[in-house]
Amino acid sequence: MIVFEEIIAKRVGVPVRQVKNTIELLEEGATIPFISRYRKEHTGSLDEVKITEIRDELNKLKELERRKEYILKTINEQEKLTDELKGTDRAVPRPGGAGGHLPALQAQAKDAGHGGQGQGIGAAGKDPDETGGDGRGRNR
Repeated sequence: MIVFEEIIAKRVGVPVRQVKNTIELLEEGATIPFISRYRKEHTGSLDEVKITEIRDELNKLKELERRKEYILKTINEQEKLTDELKGTDRAVPRPGGAGGHLPALQAQAKDAGHGGQGQGIGAAGKDPDETGGDGRGRNR
């Protein structure tokens, strides 16, 4: 798994060591109340709010990584994966926002054979309002 501790530490505002120890406990299946009450020596006495923030940030970063992998896989399956995208640093969700090359990957995936899907274009390239909403047209 990619190491997210530094990113989470910056976002949550706690030392990396505390984040790392908290993530280890969460990954082992410990609950937030258990960690905050009985594992204070591991977390540096983080409260439930901070532990929840760490858990939520970890889940966001994991989901972002899954999305990036899916986008890369999809582009590769369409044989449109460029050398530039192949060489991207995959562990790069930036502390300030979206991760690494995700916007570029999303744009390339959108351009890679998806036509008008997701742009409000219905059957035969017509706006659903013009087709009566069912794709058959208003003049039936």
